Amino acid sequence: MVFTANVDYLGAKLENDYQADVFLSKEITDRDIEDIGVRMNRLDNVAKVEYYSKDSRLADFNAKTDGAAAGYEHDNPLNNSYKVSFANLEQADSTIQQIMDIPGVQSTTSSKDKIDKIVATTRGIKYGVLILMTLLIAISIFIISNTIKMTVFDRRKDINIMKFVGATDWFIRWPFIIEGIVIGLVGSLLAFLVVWQGYSMATNSISKFMSNFNIFEALKTANQMAPILLVCLVGFGVVIGSLGSAISVRKHLKV
Repeated sequence: MVFTANVDYLGAKLENDYQADVFLSKEITDRDIEDIGVRMNRLDNVAKVEYYSKDSRLADFNAKTDGAAAGYEHDNPLNNSYKVSFANLEQADSTIQQIMDIPGVQSTTSSKDKIDKIVATTRGIKYGVLILMTLLIAISIFIISNTIKMTVFDRRKDINIMKFVGATDWFIRWPFIIEGIVIGLVGSLLAFLVVWQGYSMATNSISKFMSNFNIFEALKTANQMAPILLVCLVGFGVVIGSLGSAISVRKHLKV
């Protein structure tokens, strides 16, 4: 669950962090620049629009290159531009075409190949998450149900006696269901504490040795993982415990 939550989070981050540069014509006025920003914001698939003037772009370039373009402040060759973020990268191509149709837009630096790679990566991550979670759930159900069957089998004589004295099926089931819920709840809470603390210790320890790498910015923190782990583990434990008990006791009710 920790792994799948993080890879899904990473995939979403890749999509959200992608931005296309939209360069504006040099001849347009400040009013036209503002109007272009408003029109782009109205497009359905545009999530965010940020304006960068040609002066700020030149200053940023000089800061990164130790003044390689110094002296061009009065004859700035750069264009005013916007950075555009998309709500859905799969629809980025059509959105870029809509942006290019706006009067005053000169060009964009959006790369279709880069977008396709990001979309393919995030789709692969989501499919991988689904397959992995399905496999782990199947394994968990198999182990838990077989464990509960052994417990019910040990009490089969008690069940038979209760049936012979007139107890209803649900009267017999409820103690086993409650026991399954309690076992599932206790087990899931213990698992939550172990995994949560282990995840916190692991990320804190490794980040101290790899503080210069940005990979940990793409991982969920222990506090972000806590509600996900708690809800999923407790919910899964209680449901499997109760259903496993109810199903396992069923065949011993046929006497």
